[in-house]
Amino acid sequence: MARHRGVATPAGREACARRAPLGLGVDPTKALVLSQVVLSFGIPFALVPMVLLARRRDVMGASANRRTATAAGAVAALVISALNLFLLVRAVTG
Repeated sequence: MARHRGVATPAGREACARRAPLGLGVDPTKALVLSQVVLSFGIPFALVPMVLLARRRDVMGASANRRTATAAGAVAALVISALNLFLLVRAVTG
């Protein structure tokens, strides 16, 4: 007996996720922009721990970041967080 491979497969879920906004009458461009705004909020949660761990000699040994690299990473994390806040404000206020 053939097994039904519908929405339960990754490809099926992706197809449904792509078509769902269209079926609900949502503008595809706005849906794409909003999804990227939401996804961008995960970046600081990965970047900040990475910067903090990369500066520790007990974790990284001789490969630990120097102060300048740690400062650059901290600045990048702050800029990304500020841009995320800006995107959120723009997405909400239009």
